[in-house]
Amino acid sequence: MRSTGQFSAPYDFILNNLGFYVLAGANLFDINTLFNMSWFEFKILQKQQFMGHLQRHPSGMGITGYSTQPAQGNWLNGIADPKAIWWFGDWKKYIPPLTSFSLNLNFSETYGQFYNATAITGTSLPSDVKAKLFDNGPLTSVNSLPTLLPASAGGNGIKLLAIMNGISNGPVQ
Repeated sequence: MRSTGQFSAPYDFILNNLGFYVLAGANLFDINTLFNMSWFEFKILQKQQFMGHLQRHPSGMGITGYSTQPAQGNWLNGIADPKAIWWFGDWKKYIPPLTSFSLNLNFSETYGQFYNATAITGTSLPSDVKAKLFDNGPLTSVNSLPTLLPASAGGNGIKLLAIMNGISNGPVQ
């Protein structure tokens, strides 16, 4: 892409699938927060074309395996197999040149709404969420929107790769 949010003329694109891949090194707590509490929305010309949970759109790529060393792990959305993705089939979308499109992640529920918790001390809030985010952590209310782990609790951020598979066309000489 030469321009943000659109294909420059004369390039166009037929979108066959969307995929989401979490790059290696992300904390499982952060991945759980991202996948459990967010949803995506893909728009062409401000019209919603696809929406839903990231789990429904695995990347079909990545690292698979395990380690015998403690406290090591790698987590994927789906399996590392190019066939293990959800193709749009008859619902693929054509994106013409100079047509704006966007992909947004939305976090619309607070911790209290998601876990049906009215207070930090309530039994509805999972112990790992309470311990990592609320007990001397960055959050003081269950009415807070989701957040990733701070560095003080072992967080190192998350890198999410959004994948648009499809067919692109351009000039031929």
